[in-house]
Amino acid sequence: MKKLLPLILVLFSVISIAQPAYQMPYIPSSSWSVRVGTTNGFGNGCVFYREINYTITGDSLLNGNLYQELHSSGVTYEMSFMPPTQCNTTPVYYSEPAGFLRNVGQKVFYLPPADSIEVLLYDFDLEVGDTLPDTYNHFGNNITTITNIDTILVNGVQRRQYYLYSMNGTMATKIIEGIGHDRGLLERIDLMLDYASELYCYSENGIPVFPLSGAFCLSGIPSAKESLSFEVHPNPSYGNMSVSLNENDSKPVTVYLLDVTGRKVYSEQMMVTDGILSFSTNLKGIFQLVIESESNSATRKVVIY
Repeated sequence: MKKLLPLILVLFSVISIAQPAYQMPYIPSSSWSVRVGTTNGFGNGCVFYREINYTITGDSLLNGNLYQELHSSGVTYEMSFMPPTQCNTTPVYYSEPAGFLRNVGQKVFYLPPADSIEVLLYDFDLEVGDTLPDTYNHFGNNITTITNIDTILVNGVQRRQYYLYSMNGTMATKIIEGIGHDRGLLERIDLMLDYASELYCYSENGIPVFPLSGAFCLSGIPSAKESLSFEVHPNPSYGNMSVSLNENDSKPVTVYLLDVTGRKVYSEQMMVTDGILSFSTNLKGIFQLVIESESNSATRKVVIY
């Protein structure tokens, strides 16, 4: 018994300090809402936006490996960042397969649609000073290292956050266990010219849990029945903003701001003229700007200095 005691203590210590293998998705009902913006390549002052809702739709056995099916749905549209440029603001809705995810220990592999070769998507078995490996969303000569690791509580579970640094810069600032990075799921980690993305929300069981629960997570990517869309200029701003709607008509709308707790801190009835409205506020901070018409509504995050 005395000989067994040290062995039991060693085993207990190993079990206690072992890192859990966070799966992606953490639960089958996980979903990600992401917005990607790119210039359309014609130099006409228009930005092409793609608002994406990733969901898990089931399991598939491929090449002898069990994968989780990833589905993508959402809307694409153009908006001007140099008004009054004429852009194609008509929303186009889509729904399509987005590939497959597979977990091997603390590594996540991604199999793109109509492809037979999987690639590494995330490695959650990294330590401070490690170099980020080449993955589906990080590749090339942009050497990126892990500068710090801490934890964040997400829906009652402690997840490790890996902070990133590169001489060339990165769009994402951190990778989060079981979620992805703070700019998306499949989207590029690297800083790219004329490309930007943002993780609006990661949800479990339909409940937003990251980056913030409640007001700061959008309720979802709009469906074909919710055709209202708009862009804010400038954003960030000092309180004076111009809103360009995808509907070029004139009609009354309600404009309001929600703070990060979901509290309505600004509300005003306004008239849209030829798809444009302007308003100002002395509030400062990060808000949800909501434009609500008689039949639908849309939301954007705004930063006011």
